[in-house]
Amino acid sequence: MSDTMKPFMEPRSVALIGVPRATGPGAYNTLENMLNAGFSGSVYPINPKADEVLDTRAYPSVLNIDGDIDLAVVMTARSEVPRAVWECTRKDIRAITIVSQGFADADDEGREMQEEIVRIARQGGASILGPNTWGTANPFNYIMSPMCPSFPDDSHSRAMNPGIAATLSLPLRARLLSQRKHGRIHVQPGSRNSRLCGITTT
Repeated sequence: MSDTMKPFMEPRSVALIGVPRATGPGAYNTLENMLNAGFSGSVYPINPKADEVLDTRAYPSVLNIDGDIDLAVVMTARSEVPRAVWECTRKDIRAITIVSQGFADADDEGREMQEEIVRIARQGGASILGPNTWGTANPFNYIMSPMCPSFPDDSHSRAMNPGIAATLSLPLRARLLSQRKHGRIHVQPGSRNSRLCGITTT
């Protein structure tokens, strides 16, 4: 696996920027999904309105976290994304997944904002997956960054069985739910919009 892709697929520490306080069905809480999947690395919820999320200490910004962070997952309103990406580069986070939508696929303002994000990332030496992506899923280390409905406590062992192939899946949520029912899941980066899918590097 390339050095660019490794922090997306095999992160040891993940910051979840904009993770909600709500949990359970319909909450689309990435922290809940990762904990249920069995991720054993360090996870840092970023929510300036919460002290804790799922009994995990929350932070107002990645800049308040001690130690290195391999991957940041951004799921804020689009207006907050450029600032979030800038803070990630200040923290020397080199891999950033942007789940947020409403950029070049939406309108001229979104296109300009996306260009600003790319500029910030390039100046900071960061790579971006997204925007408007479901993120990545890797059953070999239980990274589960998509905002998919949470798996039941005992179902991740069935839904996250390692397979033998790596795939790029456009409707990643559909692939996850299908493989949860029918078979093994593989290493997958996914995007809901093929025009925006890609790794933006320096």
